[in-house]
Amino acid sequence: MAEQAPDLIPRTVPSEEPRAVVGSHDHVASACTIATPALARPRLEDSHDDNTTASRHAVAITRETPMIDVRFVVAHGLWILGAAIELAAISYYDWLARQRRRPLRQVLRSARGWHSSFAGGGLLVASGFLLMAGTRWWERAVWLVVWAGAAVEMWRLRSPS
Repeated sequence: MAEQAPDLIPRTVPSEEPRAVVGSHDHVASACTIATPALARPRLEDSHDDNTTASRHAVAITRETPMIDVRFVVAHGLWILGAAIELAAISYYDWLARQRRRPLRQVLRSARGWHSSFAGGGLLVASGFLLMAGTRWWERAVWLVVWAGAAVEMWRLRSPS
């Protein structure tokens, strides 16, 4: 008889006592421990208490560590939106200069909307980079100067003169 190849799929042996009890939060603990760091993750098999104590511990750890960093999302959303506004303004005024058969520099000097859209986009980009965590002090100082310059430009453009 020919020898069979070893089975590569690991097999599980059913436990003698059931782990899930009606009303238990064991399924929540196993789902929530995925999002926690490896060092903070409770080991359910090492628990000497009942299963609900370990699951409460896992749920408590998960509540302390958020899955989505809101500051990260807002900061990156701001600078991406600002860059998109600036790129749209450049594209529009480039198209307008070609339609009028004039140099882009001449169109940009006379266009009030160019200045406000570029300053507003710069304000959003600088705000996004100022909100980012983990930046060095000198990076924050540079973005603060850019933000102040864009804010002054927006303030100057608000008056009709």
